Amino acid sequence: MAKDISTGLFQDEMAVASSSEPVEALPSSTDDFFERDLASYPDEIQIEVRRRIEYLQWIEKHLVGGWTQKNLDPLIEKAAREIDFPPPKWRALAKWWSVYSSSGKMLASLVPKLHRKGNRNLKITNELSFFDRAVERYLVPERPSISAVYQYYTDLIRIENQHLVGEKVQALSYKGFYNRIKKCQLMRLQ
Repeated sequence: MAKDISTGLFQDEMAVASSSEPVEALPSSTDDFFERDLASYPDEIQIEVRRRIEYLQWIEKHLVGGWTQKNLDPLIEKAAREIDFPPPKWRALAKWWSVYSSSGKMLASLVPKLHRKGNRNLKITNELSFFDRAVERYLVPERPSISAVYQYYTDLIRIENQHLVGEKVQALSYKGFYNRIKKCQLMRLQ
């Protein structure tokens, strides 16, 4: 129970929460909750946002019809002559417009989302101990071939996976293994 200061009466919070009034959902990430100032981004990101907004504003003034390739391609050519930045592809421009307009024309929506690129799933780090054991086998005076050491490495992981019940250890690809071995050799030479 909470006391309403204006009336001096107590109210049931559960009754208030279950009323038909819409309740605002919290943002899904801190990026949505706290809008950063454009000046807080690195210079190259600021330049890219400036490029995007200049093209969007120019196209918006001159566009007749929808944001389609037929309508955008000739306008992008004209805009490129007036704007000092390299022109975007029509699909990129349409995507920028979609994000920009759906955000209520907030400048922060044009910031490139570079942090979302790549594989964000964490890999099992147990693989590292198998790699270390394979490197020990490789760094001997007789020096076996990398493919023989890779076979040893994958055999170690295969044997370990036979005993695991849950998530299995994922082996590196041959190319990834080869690159790591070469990197280890370079580090030893330095």
